[in-house]
Amino acid sequence: MVSQDSTVSSSQENGCGAISNGRRNFLRLTAGAGLTTGTTMLAGCFSGGDGGNGEDGDGGNGDDDTGGSGGNGDVHGGTLNVGLSVGVTSPLHPALASDQSSAQMLNHVGDNLTRVTPDLEVVPELVEEIPEPPDAQTWTFKLREGVMFHPPIDREMTAQDVVDTYHFIYDPELVGYSSDDYTTTGAWPFPGLLWGDGIDPMETIQATGEYEVTFDLAAPAAHFPALLGIADQKIFPLESLDELGDDLASPSTGYVGTGPFMWADGSSGGPYRLERFDDYWAEGEHGQLPYVDAIEYTIVPEAGTRRTQLEVGDIHISDLVPPRDISALEGVDSVETIVSGGGGHINQWVNLRYKDEFSLFEAMPGTPGEDEISESGKAVRQALRYATNHEAIVNVQFDGMASPRWGPLPPHDKFYDEDAVNTYPYDPEQAQQMLEDAGIETPWELDLRCTNESRFVDAAEIVQQSASDAGIDYEVRPLEKAASWGGIINSDAAWEAGGVSDEIDEGYETHIESIGDSVEAGAYFNAYEGGSGTNYKYIDVPELNELLNDARTTTDQEARQEAYSEAQSLASDLAPNNGLVWPDVTQAIRTEVKNFVPANATFRFRLNEVWLDQ
Repeated sequence: MVSQDSTVSSSQENGCGAISNGRRNFLRLTAGAGLTTGTTMLAGCFSGGDGGNGEDGDGGNGDDDTGGSGGNGDVHGGTLNVGLSVGVTSPLHPALASDQSSAQMLNHVGDNLTRVTPDLEVVPELVEEIPEPPDAQTWTFKLREGVMFHPPIDREMTAQDVVDTYHFIYDPELVGYSSDDYTTTGAWPFPGLLWGDGIDPMETIQATGEYEVTFDLAAPAAHFPALLGIADQKIFPLESLDELGDDLASPSTGYVGTGPFMWADGSSGGPYRLERFDDYWAEGEHGQLPYVDAIEYTIVPEAGTRRTQLEVGDIHISDLVPPRDISALEGVDSVETIVSGGGGHINQWVNLRYKDEFSLFEAMPGTPGEDEISESGKAVRQALRYATNHEAIVNVQFDGMASPRWGPLPPHDKFYDEDAVNTYPYDPEQAQQMLEDAGIETPWELDLRCTNESRFVDAAEIVQQSASDAGIDYEVRPLEKAASWGGIINSDAAWEAGGVSDEIDEGYETHIESIGDSVEAGAYFNAYEGGSGTNYKYIDVPELNELLNDARTTTDQEARQEAYSEAQSLASDLAPNNGLVWPDVTQAIRTEVKNFVPANATFRFRLNEVWLDQ
């Protein structure tokens, strides 16, 4: 088993809609995919779940050329076969991709200005270095020279391409997930910084040289470089919209980027094939990147089928291995298992707005900055935490391959402060006493919805069983995802308000679901900040908002740590939801796969420097 930190041995017109025909084609694609319904949880958060609803893959063996020649010292060559657990459900363009399999593939076709490593460090990608402006507001980046776009564009990337890409992402008619109008994340990450009320994106993003781009933010943002590493912000040539026409973002064509691999071919349901881009700008330890000639992805939803294909060599990498299968695979000589700290989390949400017992404020639904925090509501929410056997979820459901979720940040985040976080070890007697002190008679009947997937149903049943000893009688109700999430985010008003609308399902009580990993601490805390598009808890506490603003705007790292530590203490004390676990990323690879580095989500692993030894 490999631990978390281990490695297995031409100019265009400026502005939105500059190329009208291609843009119209792209907008038709958007409409056809139904991407403005707000159903995706990948946007901005990179959902790292275990899938289960993907399309059937054919389990194919890929190209016959599967062998590299690492044995004789040359690591170049071969086709790497990857088994993905979920299907492609969105257009294959970074501005619109909303599923984890699309994100995995597109991450190899395009590059961002920056990249967030598995250790959550921000490093340059298409830029030469990351600046440190004292005001954290005017960010000027020098681009790498000689970076080429794939065929059929075949030209050098310039600063104007960066400007055009960001103006395109913002385009309100596109409704990509960084735009103001995207239904689930409309207030994250850039509105208020690059665009929004009174902010002109034509002024905030400018080419200040052929290879220099300047972002003049409307407010300070010390975490801005990390935001540039989000998946939708891969730089692409705007003329490709016309060049590829109706085929753009299709399985057969994909899109044109600057990444180590070009989109070669694909079909609905897979397989999908990427091929080496010989003019890629980067080199690695063993020479020109990438090392393999091609990557072939197949969609294999069934875990047992992926396991068999891995064992017999039909695939080299399985993106997801259920924890129960890890120990069995450890006995297979040709396979290496990987367990690394995950950034996704499973939670039990509660109705802070309309369930009196859970109320955030003394008045319901409450006015932030005017109404006092309800100490009774906080005590009841804390009681739910004490009534939950988090260790049972870790050990029974995940075979020890998870961590209890006590606060907003994962334990591997550099700003995580173990001493600041309030923990809630299983104590049903204390939980019951807290409920009775709050005037709640036991047994207390509660509705517990969950998305109808095994990981959520299993967690709900453990929550149900452990809470019964505290006098809480949960009725577990597995529902389709839309119905399960409906109590949280079902109304148009909720979407339009960016996650803080009063108009939610008043009959909703509590439910279990997941949110994916984020790129850095500020992004995780975004879910705790009033006015944020990912604030599905509807928490809006001025003191917490102020701490998060301090952390976001200062460039003093000690001051950021202090603000984040205080925010972790306050957020975990408020207990706006019952965080359950941070599941580990559990994967497996063939032993001939070399230089594989695990990421903190199932779909974020990079294959640029992977090679085959066979």
